[in-house]
Amino acid sequence: MITNLSQRILRARGFLAKLWTLTKPYWFAKDRVDISILGRSFGVRESWIARSLLLLILALNVGGVYLSKLYNLWNGRFFDAIQNKNEPVFWHELKYWAVIATISIVMSVYSIWIQNFLTIRWRRWLTAVYFDSWLSDKSYYKLELNNSGTDNPEQRIQEDCDLFTETTLTLFLSFISQIFTLITFSIILWNLSAGITIPVWGGIRIPGFMMWVAIVYAGLGTWLTFKIGRPLVRINFDLQRFGADFRYRMTRIRDNAESVALYRGEQDERSGLRSSFSRIYDTFWLSMMYTKRLSWVTQLYASLASVFPFIVASPGYFAGQIQLGSLTRTADAFGTVQGSLSWFIAAYGKLAEWAAVIDRLTSFSDAMARTKVNDAARNGFEREEGSLDEIRLDGVDVNLPNGAPLITGTSMTLRRGEGVVLTGPSGSGKTTLFRTLAGLWPFGKGRVTLPTTGRVLFLPQKPYLPVGTLQHVLCYPDSPLDHTEADCRAALEATDLGHLAPRLAEADNWPMALSQGEQQRIGFARALLYRPDWVFLDEATSALDEKTEERMYRTLRERLPQAGVVSIAHKPSVVGFHERHIDLSPSTHRIRAIDEEAPGAAE
Repeated sequence: MITNLSQRILRARGFLAKLWTLTKPYWFAKDRVDISILGRSFGVRESWIARSLLLLILALNVGGVYLSKLYNLWNGRFFDAIQNKNEPVFWHELKYWAVIATISIVMSVYSIWIQNFLTIRWRRWLTAVYFDSWLSDKSYYKLELNNSGTDNPEQRIQEDCDLFTETTLTLFLSFISQIFTLITFSIILWNLSAGITIPVWGGIRIPGFMMWVAIVYAGLGTWLTFKIGRPLVRINFDLQRFGADFRYRMTRIRDNAESVALYRGEQDERSGLRSSFSRIYDTFWLSMMYTKRLSWVTQLYASLASVFPFIVASPGYFAGQIQLGSLTRTADAFGTVQGSLSWFIAAYGKLAEWAAVIDRLTSFSDAMARTKVNDAARNGFEREEGSLDEIRLDGVDVNLPNGAPLITGTSMTLRRGEGVVLTGPSGSGKTTLFRTLAGLWPFGKGRVTLPTTGRVLFLPQKPYLPVGTLQHVLCYPDSPLDHTEADCRAALEATDLGHLAPRLAEADNWPMALSQGEQQRIGFARALLYRPDWVFLDEATSALDEKTEERMYRTLRERLPQAGVVSIAHKPSVVGFHERHIDLSPSTHRIRAIDEEAPGAAE
C-alpha cells in the first residue's frame, strides 16, 4: 500500500514538473512586443501583457461569483414573494433580475473574448518556441536520422500546442473560479442549514448539515470518477498518436501521388490505411467502453444532484421551519457547492486529454534535447574554422550509425574555383561524405575544416520545392524579396525554363506541376540567383539528357567562375565538367584520385 502510494506521489510530482516546464517560460518571458496606445508605441514584455490579461479575466470571474451570490439572494426574495402572493415585490424583483442578468452577460462575453485573446497569444508564442527549436541545429533532420521514436512533430507543434494553451487556461480559470464560488456559497449554505432539523431521533440539529452532505456527496462522486476513468489518460494519448499516424500516411500518398500511380500501388496503400485506421478503431472502442462506465457514474451523479438538496431540505419546509424562498436558496447553494466540489468529475474528460497533450509535448521537447546531447557526445569530428578558399579533410573516417566503416583515412583539400567530381558504386559513401561536409552526419572522426564565411548551396537529386509562388520556389533559401523579377526571369532563361517565366507570381503544387528534369533545372537556376561560393551537387542532373546536362554545367561554371563545384555522379558524362576526379572504393573504404597531377592530395 505504501509503495503504491509513493508511486502515485512520484507520478503526480512528475506530472506537475512537466506542467511547470511547459507553462513557466511564457509567463516569465522577456520577449518585448510593441503596442500602440493613443497613437504612441510602447515596448512591453509579452509576459506582462499575459499577466495583465490573466488578472483581468480573474477579476471578471470573481465579479461573476459575486453576481451569483446576488442571484442567490434574489432567488429567496423572488420565491418568497410568489409564496406570499406579493405582486409588487414580484415585479420589483424581476426588474432587479434584469439588471443582474445584463451585467452578467456583458461580463461573460468579455471574459470569453479576453480569454481567447490570451490563448492565441500564448499559442503563437509556444508554437514559435517549438518550431524554432525543431528547426535549430537541424533537429528536424537529426530526429529522423536517430530514429528518436518521436512521431509526427508537425502534429505536436500544430495541434498539441493549440490544445495545451486552450485547455490549460480553461482548466485553470474554471478551477480558480470554482474555489471562489466554493468559499462564497459554502458560507451561504452553512448559514441556510442552521434552520434545518433532521427528523430522526426526535429531531436533531447539525451545524452546517447541508454543507457536510454536499462534501460527502461530491467526495464519493470524485472517487468513483477517478477509479473508473483513470485509463482514459493513456487511451487519449494513443488516440492522438494513431490519428496523427493515419494523417501522415495519407499525406505521404498525396506527396508521392505520381509514384504511387505509376506503381499502381493503390491496393497496398489501401491496405496500409486500413491497418492504420484499425488501430484508431480499436482504441476508440476501448475509449467507448471506459467512457460508458464513466457516464453511468456521472449521469447518475448529475441526475441525483438536481433533486437531492430538495429531498434533504424538504422536511424543514414542510415542517414550516423555512419558507419556499429559503428552500430554493438552499437548493441553489447546495447545487453550486456540490458543483464546485465536483469540478474534478465535470472536467475529468478534459483533464485526461490535457494530460496526454502534456506528455506528447514534453516527450517531444525531451527528444529534441536528447538528440542535441547525443549528437554532441558521439560526434567524433573536429570541426575547425578555415578560410573561404578551401575545404580540408584530415584523417577523416566516416561510419554508419552501427559503427561499420564507410570511408576510412580520408585526407583531401577542395579549392574554391575548381570542379571536383566524386564517383563510386551505390553504397560507397558518396552522399554520406556530403552530409559530413554539411555538418549533418555525426558518425565518424577526424578533422574537418570548413569556411566560416561565404555561401554554400547543396543541390540534391530531388530538389526541395517549398509551398508558395514560383518566384518563392526559385529564390529559396533566400527570400523572394532578395531578387528582382528580372533576375528570376534571367535565371529561368539560362536554365531552359523560360516557358515558366509568366508563372512567377503563380502558386501551385510545384512538385506535381513540374517534371523531375524541370525540378533539377530549378536547382541550377537557384544557384545562379544565390551565387554561392561553394556548390555541392548530389546526382543533380540524373533526370537530364546529356545535352541539357552539358548546358547546365557550362552555365554554372561560366556564371560562377569563383565557386568551388563538388559533384557526386554515376553518369560518366559528368566527369568531363570537372578538373579533378575522385573515386570511392567500397572494398577498401578509401578514396583515390584519378587523372590528377598530385594524387596524394586526395588520399
